[in-house]
Amino acid sequence: MAYSDFISFAKGGVFQCRPGCTEDCSLDSCPAQRRAFTYFEEVVQRLEEAEKSVAILMEQNQVLKEAQNNWRVERAKLIKVQSEEI
Repeated sequence: MAYSDFISFAKGGVFQCRPGCTEDCSLDSCPAQRRAFTYFEEVVQRLEEAEKSVAILMEQNQVLKEAQNNWRVERAKLIKVQSEEI
């Protein structure tokens, strides 16, 4: 089944549950449509979870970049102090 079929179905459309099917089934009366829609819901849920994970990783990456910059500043200060002592 194509992605466009899922989108059409999610918006209330009907897709062919098997080649040649001409029945205008509802979600409740067609097991194939119910399975497809359940699968579609699971895919959407996984995508939402992945988006949350990406957002968390981006935040963590920003924290790491800030820590790295702070470390560079402190290292430069230490090198300067050490060079003045020599």
